[in-house]
Amino acid sequence: MGTGTARLFEALISGLLAGFFWLDRYQLFQLLVSRPIVCAPITGLILGDLGAGCSIGLMYELLWLRRPPVGGYIAPDATLASISATAIAILLLQRLPMNLLSAACLSFFATYPLTIIASRIDGLFRLVLGRIALIAETTLLEHGDRAIAPHIAAGLILGFLNAFFLVTIYVILGFHTLWRLMDFIPQDYYLFFSIGFYAVIITGISDLISGFSKSIQIRIFVLGLIVAVFLCYVFSHI
Repeated sequence: MGTGTARLFEALISGLLAGFFWLDRYQLFQLLVSRPIVCAPITGLILGDLGAGCSIGLMYELLWLRRPPVGGYIAPDATLASISATAIAILLLQRLPMNLLSAACLSFFATYPLTIIASRIDGLFRLVLGRIALIAETTLLEHGDRAIAPHIAAGLILGFLNAFFLVTIYVILGFHTLWRLMDFIPQDYYLFFSIGFYAVIITGISDLISGFSKSIQIRIFVLGLIVAVFLCYVFSHI
């Protein structure tokens, strides 16, 4: 498989995963597999680098853990961003002499705008779903339960395709943009990007702890964080 074909293949796989995981946000499963700490490692595992998925998932999860989509609030979309970042990080590791944390940091900042783009598209998509729901309601009253099956399927298919195309295109464009930018940076400086990984982690931890009102919450969080970091380290060295 050629280099260009391999890149396209990984982008398509990422898009397919994004389509399924995005449905979990509010349309179909709602099993929390759309959380970055879950979907990013799964993406990394399927694409052949679990360590990259764990690193990306940890960064996005810490920053977005206190921003759930409650009620009418549409939180920044960390699901599509974390999947895209994982794919881009893996592509960078395959083609550039940089370590895991540097690739994770670059991919994180490259996909951060996608959190805003995807949330805006999410808002527009909900309007489309609202129109489909109105049509389905009329159909239900006139023809019964079975008649609304096509409307339900249409909503799910549209959601899947929306995430699929958005992530596939973003992975290709994001990787090529970073790849070209790296031509202007000496390889000896690649290691410095790993500092950004720790900066994001520290920022996320500070944000979470600032919202805790009881000391037991801090203890549980620190324990969970230690376990998560340990598992990421173990899996990245398997």
